[in-house]
Amino acid sequence: MINKKLYYVTIMAYWLLVTTEDNWIVLKKNNVWGVTSKDKNILQKMKIGEKCIIYIKQKLVVVAIYEVESKMFRDTIRIFNPIHTNDNEVFPFRLKFKPIIIFKEQILFRPLVNQLSFIKNKRMWGSHLLGRAIREIPENDFKYISSNVNIK
Repeated sequence: MINKKLYYVTIMAYWLLVTTEDNWIVLKKNNVWGVTSKDKNILQKMKIGEKCIIYIKQKLVVVAIYEVESKMFRDTIRIFNPIHTNDNEVFPFRLKFKPIIIFKEQILFRPLVNQLSFIKNKRMWGSHLLGRAIREIPENDFKYISSNVNIK
């Protein structure tokens, strides 16, 4: 008889959450973040314990690191401020988070771009952040962004 042991390796992913300033305030207050159906499949991939950097798109800054604390759930209670193109959006696909670090000072994203491997076109770097609320990023990029913080 052969004794086979199965080993499971959990690979942690790292994420960049792209949000508005208003919805960043909602995340800080409620420790919940939501997306539309367009980003539902990506949100479902996020696992408890994975780390996320919060990016505010109007200011082009990163403001915090959060950790995923739940599996995706659906909730239609309006807590988020809708995007101006769809005033009825409630961002029903959600995750609970816990804050790891709230940055003492917001970090400008542009000065980091040349060192970030997930951004291939350094001149048009903003295009890598358009159209999606969630972007998986390599661990080395997560560590590089994290290394530029002042802790609150």
